Amino acid sequence: MESCTSVRIYVVVDNYVDMLSANEEHVKRLRMDYQFSPKGGIVQADSGICFVIDTFNGKTLMSRVMIDSGFESSVTLHNMKLLGIDPKSIEHVLLSHGHPDHFGGMLGVLRAIHHKVPFTVHSDAFIPRSIITNITRADWINKKLTKASLGKNGAVIKETSKPAKLGYAIMSTGMVERKIEFEKEVPKGRFQIIGGKLIPDEIKDDTNIVINVKGKGLIVLSMCGHSGIINTVRYAQKITGVKKIYCVMGGFHLGHPDIPKGKIEKTVNELVKMDAKYVVPLHCSGLNFKFKMMQKAPSRFISSGSGTVMDF
Repeated sequence: MESCTSVRIYVVVDNYVDMLSANEEHVKRLRMDYQFSPKGGIVQADSGICFVIDTFNGKTLMSRVMIDSGFESSVTLHNMKLLGIDPKSIEHVLLSHGHPDHFGGMLGVLRAIHHKVPFTVHSDAFIPRSIITNITRADWINKKLTKASLGKNGAVIKETSKPAKLGYAIMSTGMVERKIEFEKEVPKGRFQIIGGKLIPDEIKDDTNIVINVKGKGLIVLSMCGHSGIINTVRYAQKITGVKKIYCVMGGFHLGHPDIPKGKIEKTVNELVKMDAKYVVPLHCSGLNFKFKMMQKAPSRFISSGSGTVMDF
């Protein structure tokens, strides 16, 4: 896999906003002085996630890729404006999987991109899905995600379950191999609708992102962690041939109330063993994971949220 000399990662949308934390070596935040300024603006959060990734060769911008869209396009486009990102400059879009907190704002953002754009997605994202528990029932949660609506709004759809190049030194993992025993999930209340029948949904379309930074190693972005973040990192190493891990960030799917505490501790321990220089939990990672990661390896932990910009 080719390597870039540097990468800029914009956290356009996350579940959280933090206007108080200081900037750090690799991290710039839209802080209180910006948000309170008449020339600035209030950064917004929603229950979703969206990244824009720029890769560079020297000072030359080589690629600009968007991953997911957040829940509401109004929030995503608002934050893009504050971050100085012109939607029309986006060259490739990846949808990580077919859940509304990842595709909900997609049509509005595609309209703002306003040109034909390659759109990589796993075909399972379009299979009808429902969430049914003894408390709630949400039928066909991805009904609004259709190939017709995406195409009408400019997406040139590329369906694949394999790793795919998205831009310079950026690739998607495709479907991640799931080998780690403690990361195996038993689907609870998640179903696909196939042939009119409810089938347990393993979310096999869970797709993640790998960036190779020269002299640093891999940055692995997990959008929701349904495959398990350790599975995802190891698979990224396998498909790229690069062993060194520089940064692991994104949604680790450890924030749900039924996640065993043992799973969180094992995940933290494995990330430390991998010697990732930075760990940046977002979206669905959960407070318990963040707390344990800060306890175990405070120098590796980076707090993030909507409006954070990271340069590596």
